[in-house]
Amino acid sequence: MKSGLLLATGAAALLMGAHPAHAAYEAWRFTTIVDTNDNTGNSEANGINRTRQIVGSSVNTPDTIAYNTSGFSRSSGGSYTAVNVPAAAMTTASGVNNSGQISGYYTDTSGGVHGFVQTAGIPVSFDVTGAASGGATYAVGINTAATTVGYYFDSLGNAHGFSRTSGGSDTTLDVTGLGTVTSTQAFGINDGGIIVGSFSDGTLTHGFVKVAGVYTLLDDPLGVNGSFATGLNNAGDVVGYYIDVDGITHGFVDFGGASGGTIFMTIDAPGAASLTTTMGINDKFQVVGRAINADGVITGYVADLPEPATLALFGLGSFGVAMLRRRRARAG
Repeated sequence: MKSGLLLATGAAALLMGAHPAHAAYEAWRFTTIVDTNDNTGNSEANGINRTRQIVGSSVNTPDTIAYNTSGFSRSSGGSYTAVNVPAAAMTTASGVNNSGQISGYYTDTSGGVHGFVQTAGIPVSFDVTGAASGGATYAVGINTAATTVGYYFDSLGNAHGFSRTSGGSDTTLDVTGLGTVTSTQAFGINDGGIIVGSFSDGTLTHGFVKVAGVYTLLDDPLGVNGSFATGLNNAGDVVGYYIDVDGITHGFVDFGGASGGTIFMTIDAPGAASLTTTMGINDKFQVVGRAINADGVITGYVADLPEPATLALFGLGSFGVAMLRRRRARAG
């Protein structure tokens, strides 16, 4: 399951990347995302659209034996609405498109996992072709055409990525051309049909980008213990997280990563201890994710990118600054 969470509050700090492909910035503006319907303070932010609608999930019981998750949607004004599939034991809201449709997955009372797409408050569940009997489908990302991506487990327990059109046509996604692949998971899709996700080679997890049927490796240079590509926007900027040499998990943004970009930026939420992940990015360069603080509290965050005028001070260079200026202008 795609789960976990992270902390953020106030104005922020980012770790300085030790690799020349990394740029580190201050001046990010972080806002904590905690579902007001959650009674433990543990919430995660998984997706964000152009209007700053944010979706995620929360742990809604402090009893670890009766662990349960509930989905939520947060409006741009900060109000929270529950996203729960009727009669589900657990619900996770994973993605949201620019039309406000929400993708996710839920666990039924028998333990089966099914995908869903919610439109105008009404969730419709599905199981992709090839998923194990009883339910093993995890819907994660969704684009404006309502094409969803995610992953499923087959009857042998092997993980495969998938894409599913709004009409219900399924395509299995297994990474090819990048050496040994033992499992594939798709996490994000943009309006151009570009897909990002991760795969395992049996030893490490790597990120990938799929463009026009071709898979390309996308690993953060500092991710010596693994990289995960979790989302992208329509400009092709990719977000995800990596595990460093010390086993610490950090979020990242790879500017232009869907077209071979190599400018990576590490993101660590304020107060985060050993884990920060970045899960989604919208067309206005706002990112969401989750963090765990020293007390083990899981909190979601949304962060706004620094203004271009400050970026040159932190090593991005004139080309990168010009690129961000053009993209900000295009995003409106």
